[in-house]
Amino acid sequence: MRAVGGGCHSPVGAYAEVKNGVITMETLRFKEGKIIRKKMSGANPKDLARKMAEDEKC
Repeated sequence: MRAVGGGCHSPVGAYAEVKNGVITMETLRFKEGKIIRKKMSGANPKDLARKMAEDEKC
């Protein structure tokens, strides 16, 4: 949450699922009154979370 600027005044949600060794992660957040939803997949949980956070900062 911290990496994407989430907190008490900027809600962020995340959901992850593992199938056949592949992690699919979806995030939902609000920015400037708009809902932003992202979905990515990968095998390494730390790399996937880092990539999601980097993309969310944009």
